[in-house]
Amino acid sequence: MPGGGGPGVVAKDYLTQSGIFQLCGFALAYVAADDWRRGRRWRAFILAGLALLFFANIIYLASGRTELVLMPIFILLLGFRLSGWRGLIAGLVVCTVLAGIAWTSSAYMRGQLTSLITIWHTPDYMRAQLTNLIKGSKLDPGDVALASAGLRLEYYRKSIAVIMNAPIMGHGTGTIRARFEDVAAGETGVAGITTGNPHQQTFAVAIQLGLVGAALLCAMWITHLLLFRGAGVVPWLGLLVVVQNILGSTFNSNLFDFTEGWIYVFGVGVLGGAVLRGIPDQMNTATSARNDL
Repeated sequence: MPGGGGPGVVAKDYLTQSGIFQLCGFALAYVAADDWRRGRRWRAFILAGLALLFFANIIYLASGRTELVLMPIFILLLGFRLSGWRGLIAGLVVCTVLAGIAWTSSAYMRGQLTSLITIWHTPDYMRAQLTNLIKGSKLDPGDVALASAGLRLEYYRKSIAVIMNAPIMGHGTGTIRARFEDVAAGETGVAGITTGNPHQQTFAVAIQLGLVGAALLCAMWITHLLLFRGAGVVPWLGLLVVVQNILGSTFNSNLFDFTEGWIYVFGVGVLGGAVLRGIPDQMNTATSARNDL
């Protein structure tokens, strides 16, 4: 398969692809709903069908667990953006129905979500898988997911310890690995693991720039959310990019990852520029004029 990521992965790797496909699917869903309301039924059907193909790839073939967690949030956000509180209630109904269908029909998705439940309820089992991973033992696919989540928890524990040593201004840029090595000095097993990426955006910033840097990060996200608060296709696309980055950064250092970081830079840059230049208003005006004709 192109991209070398296994069945259904045609772009880079399954984590990156599922994030991109999620953006594409919800962008198409919004345009399809807008076309339906404007009476362009055939185009709405075609766009909705394309959106479902993107969603089917995520649910049945290849996705990160982050995208599965974000899916219902985006459905609720889409409903609210389209029809306010009534749309939010409709989104809750859609989430419930689709979750039931996906759970019963997708063994892949059940495996992904079941691993999250296992992680939450059986920390001892997860630590055992981490130990096996450190020893180089071969793990089953489900155990690999558990070990990956376990490593994140260990990184978060170390991140908090590092931040507490310099909470205001941080330790300086490029110091994550060195500070992790300091915390892990003399430790063995899981506690001795170090990394240059804590897999959590706020921690990655706070370690280097302290709480001041973390506050600036939050201010940036809030500013971008406010930038895309208007109605229209372009603000919706921008909102998708920002919300995906904010929520995904809970589990990854998205802004510091190459592909995810550039998606955010280009997405917010291009779409934000379009909003500031009033392109959404121009598009809406042009559409209204065509409908009048």
